[in-house]
Amino acid sequence: MGRLNAMKRLNVGHFKNSSLGKRIKNLIVEEEKKKEEKDEKILIDLCECYLLFYYEYDDLPKTMTNICVPPLLKVASNKDESKETQKEAETALLALGNVGDFIIPEELYLSEIKEIILYHQEHRHLTQIAYQSAWQFLIKRFVFDESLEGVIVNEMHFVREASKGLEKLMKHEDWKKKQKEAKKEKGIGKEPEEEHMMMKWLFAIGRYLTMCKLWNEESVLLVDSIVRLLRAARDINMDMSECCVNILYGTVMNRTMKIEGILKGWSFDAVLEEIQSQTLNRHLMKCLKFFLVISKRMKEKEKDEKEETKRKSTKKKVFVKMEEEGYEDIITSFHVVSRILKYRYDDSLSDYYADYFF
Repeated sequence: MGRLNAMKRLNVGHFKNSSLGKRIKNLIVEEEKKKEEKDEKILIDLCECYLLFYYEYDDLPKTMTNICVPPLLKVASNKDESKETQKEAETALLALGNVGDFIIPEELYLSEIKEIILYHQEHRHLTQIAYQSAWQFLIKRFVFDESLEGVIVNEMHFVREASKGLEKLMKHEDWKKKQKEAKKEKGIGKEPEEEHMMMKWLFAIGRYLTMCKLWNEESVLLVDSIVRLLRAARDINMDMSECCVNILYGTVMNRTMKIEGILKGWSFDAVLEEIQSQTLNRHLMKCLKFFLVISKRMKEKEKDEKEETKRKSTKKKVFVKMEEEGYEDIITSFHVVSRILKYRYDDSLSDYYADYFF
């Protein structure tokens, strides 16, 4: 049940305060206190159960973090390639991937999670879901510890691995067909496995692109992958499309990310296509805000002379592109409904369509 909860992204929001949650927590603490009679297997099973059901947006008590994280990392570090060991490692990493965004002391996890990820990059012994879960656990730590970025980018090659992983899933021949079938069937648990794996990569990529401070040209690979998935998911998976647009919006909000780099990934065209295909909804609002932020950043003069020259050049290219795509007519057509969108979804959306131009 815990595995299903993690795989299908179901949130048991009241587990922490439920009688079951409290009971499992007490069993873990009691088992940890034992010395000679401690049963490591039972402790690991209890920790996995607890974390797989734990609502990821709740802070995990420090006591439980100290007890649960080290033994699960030990299980995940087992390099034996037997199916049984792989399954154990996958379950342990799924549980760790469910741990929310809060500070965990580096000495509890960093060297172990680094070894797990780097060893897999060399030997490819983990399942795809296990590998993604390892990244998910690490990227959540990055939310409160920017010092990890150098390790994540330069030593562990996150950008390369994430873009490669997402591209591989998109090339899977049957994923669109499965998406359409799932759409017809509807209901919890009907989503194809490829969707869950894509969403896990999107989660990690989104956190990284919206928070990274180290700009490099490789980051464009991630933007490009998001754009391609946005186009591929259009009309067959609204949740995935919305997630892609949210990531692109968060990326342009991140001032470390260079506008010219973001636009290299054809994000401008893809979001414009989304606007043309949408009705009045929250998704459309995020698309409009994407252009609102780009427009604002394009108007800001750079202090550095070289950067200012780049800005003017990029601005000119974007302006030409806007004219070719009929951007002005598209944005102007939404001027009448912008107030409705602002009232219903987000009061930071501008009423003045001139704010969307350069």
